[in-house]
This record gives sequence, structure tokens and C-alpha cells, in this order.
Amino acid sequence: MATNQQSHHQSTIIDFFDPAVEGPLPASQATLSKVVGWSDEKLEYVHNFIQWLFPLPESSAFSSSAETLTKADYDAFHSRPELQARLRDGLRRMCGFYGLDLLDLPNEEGMLVVKGKAFDRKAKYTWLCRNNHNHNRISRALSFALALFEADTKAIVNDTARAYWCRAALWPLEEAPDGKNRCTWLANVSDGATNDAMKTKLQQQSNGAGAT
Repeated sequence: MATNQQSHHQSTIIDFFDPAVEGPLPASQATLSKVVGWSDEKLEYVHNFIQWLFPLPESSAFSSSAETLTKADYDAFHSRPELQARLRDGLRRMCGFYGLDLLDLPNEEGMLVVKGKAFDRKAKYTWLCRNNHNHNRISRALSFALALFEADTKAIVNDTARAYWCRAALWPLEEAPDGKNRCTWLANVSDGATNDAMKTKLQQQSNGAGAT
């Protein structure tokens, strides 16, 4: 049974996820159970919960009251199944918000994110569009997953693939992501100035991607 009393032996982040505590958020006093029960509209327009749902080691530029993930928090998430279950509750709710389904794989092999039945209706309004704050939210969720489950994600996406993806987004079109080949004809027909400007913009966005 939830007590709504903060434990003196764990952080506010862990209290938020702990089903025996149901610690409320400092700003809104919303508990995790309330957050996962919010409508899609409320999830869209409330901005100070995502930093608690997916805490990171770095501070947030948009929520000064949000705590940062510590080593003690990391160890708690890894050692306590009840916290892992609550983490899945939050992740599953946000997946639903984006039109995705979070599936539990058999034999406790992990989780799988797939398109949900409402994908076409929800995705185009929440994240499959330009200049949307949900892109930063998704970046935060992915960073959180990497921070807590790095070994698992590396098994799916290795360091080389990650490097290729970053280069494909940041480098001029004529430069191959392997760093060894250059397409001369593409360099001649592409707008170098535009590529340089886009590269600078993407680098700036990348530097601030985790700040949500």
C-alpha cells in the first residue's frame, strides 16, 4: 500500500517509482500512477514530468526541480524488480502516446517496441513532424534506456552503426559514413553552403538534444 511518505534512505527519483512510497513530483504533486493515467492531451501539454519519468545523469535545462540520476539510483533500478515494473509502466504509457506498443518478450528476454493500432493517427501529431518538442522527449527516453541497459542496446545496435548514423546526419551528402569514400559528382551538384549550414545546425541541436 502506498504511503506517500518519502523514504530517508533513497532519492526522490526512486520514491517516485517505488510503489510502496508513490512519491509525488515536487512541482505538480503528481504520482507515477497519476501520470500514466493522464490523457494524451495532458501528456502533450504538461512539460515537467518527463524529466522524472526518464531521469538522466545531467541536469535539465527546462525543469530545475528535476533530480539527476545517480549511481545509487542506477543500482536500485537494476536490483529491484518492483522499480523495473514501474519503469515499464511509464515507458509503455509514453509508447502508447506516440502510437507505439511496448511488448514483453517471452522468457524475460527484454522488451520490443512495435507500431500500435493507432500509430498512423497518433504519430503524425506527436513526433512524425518537424520541430516538435517530443523529439527531445524521445531522445531523453533513449538516453535513459542506454544509461540503464547499455549492454542490451549494444547487442542490438553496435558502436559502428551508431557512428554511421551520426555521420549520415551530420556530414555533407558527398561524404560516405565510412569516412573513406567521397562522391565527386554529388559534391559538384549539391549546395556546399547549405550542407555546411545544416551540419552546424545539426551539431548545435545534437549538443542540446538531452536538455528536456
